[in-house]
Amino acid sequence: MLKCLIFDIGNVVLKFSHEKACLQLAEVFKTTAESIQKCLFASGMHLSYESGQITTEELLKELKMQLGYNPHDEAIADAFNDMFEIVDGIEQLFLDAVNKNFRIMALSNISALNANYIENKWPNIFSKFDVKIYSFLVGAVKPESAIYHSAIEKSGLLPQECFYTDDLIQNIDAGRRHGLHAALFTDVKSYRKSLAEYGVLL
Repeated sequence: MLKCLIFDIGNVVLKFSHEKACLQLAEVFKTTAESIQKCLFASGMHLSYESGQITTEELLKELKMQLGYNPHDEAIADAFNDMFEIVDGIEQLFLDAVNKNFRIMALSNISALNANYIENKWPNIFSKFDVKIYSFLVGAVKPESAIYHSAIEKSGLLPQECFYTDDLIQNIDAGRRHGLHAALFTDVKSYRKSLAEYGVLL
């Protein structure tokens, strides 16, 4: 019997665009989006930040040094954070899940800056989560085993009592290897259909 619904955040709860972030950061740093993409993403800096290997302070310092410009930290954060929008139907889905007494968990590769921003921007959504497993706090990113072990432990349930959804198939496969029921996320309507296969009508 399913008791807990585990959600990725990016492109499941909130749509996001690294391209938009790169364009906005390029304006702040007086450079090109391509330069931002190479410095922040292609270099692995963003992955190090999401996995908690470097702090926000270290990230900002490294960006300024590599890009040769010294904008205000707040301007960098605003440009980096303003890349999210809510997925259609997710608010009602969460309300329906709460009304059916499901535990709701987040399991996300996410940075400290982004996590703080989205929780403050959408408190009506993030207050619904009973548990939030964030990569930068765990020190591991999906599809690494450590982050799934953390989610299962914090759920307080057996893996087979949990249903996990993510927009990336490699993360779904990892979830299944750890005993979670799981389905690839495309939209809320399809997600509801996936749950119905387990006898859950939301």
